[in-house]
Amino acid sequence: MTAIQLGPSDHRVWQDIFTPTQAEIAEQVARGLANDEIAEELGMGLHNVKYHLDNVYARLGVKSGKYPYPRIALARWWWQNVERH
Repeated sequence: MTAIQLGPSDHRVWQDIFTPTQAEIAEQVARGLANDEIAEELGMGLHNVKYHLDNVYARLGVKSGKYPYPRIALARWWWQNVERH
């Protein structure tokens, strides 16, 4: 399964915010996968998933101190800004 399957107009939504790897991870979070499932799905180590996910949160301004559930905030952003298009 390819994680990101976005059309040209959808690509612009995340292109200026995330790297392709960060976008893949953000999509998997939005789909409800846990970090270990994302690591297995994308063929990378768990540490790498956590590293990229921390960068995704930073780029969106979603920090655990400000948002008690950053995964939910990320998923909501993804579904509102990417999957809708």
